[in-house]
Amino acid sequence: MVSKHPWPILSLALQGRDDNLELQSLVALMNRRIRHHLARARAAALNGPARVQTVLAPRIADVVAALSQIHAQRGISTEITADPNCTVRCEPQDLNEMLGNLIDNAFKWASSRVRVWVRSEGSNVSIVIEDDGPGLSADVIDEVMQPGQRLDEQAPGFGFGLPIACELAELYGGDLALGRGSLGGLCSTLTLPAAR
Repeated sequence: MVSKHPWPILSLALQGRDDNLELQSLVALMNRRIRHHLARARAAALNGPARVQTVLAPRIADVVAALSQIHAQRGISTEITADPNCTVRCEPQDLNEMLGNLIDNAFKWASSRVRVWVRSEGSNVSIVIEDDGPGLSADVIDEVMQPGQRLDEQAPGFGFGLPIACELAELYGGDLALGRGSLGGLCSTLTLPAAR
């Protein structure tokens, strides 16, 4: 389970340091945005996720297409396997947020391939996102799930994508698991309740 309120830690670390006024402002803005989106997602998840149905295949295709353009210069090949009728109980905006964070992460670290596939497992649906990059060792997986933690300071990003995706998944009764994929890199498995 991800720590629910890590943002004050960043603020406290910067307090009283005049040389960090710009960083303090950025942290405050990030804090407000993250709290807003998580509060909205929490309300959506608690007020009737059973009624919300989002078809997966077009959402995955849209996110992959957008990220393929953003990372076009790297020539990453993509493969998507998803039943066109597979749906999950999740708001479309929240699904886009989770998929965007996880698939973007795969593109950032992939050497040449990103694969996204979907499997139904009883009352749940798992979206598996794999890349052929360096992957993560088991001892650092817990570390990257903590908000603000980044293993490579040279890589773009702020270290909030994976924790946000995990917290959103949990709000809908799902989860996010990380491990080594069949392509050799990271495998992110996002599990959400299936819509019937």
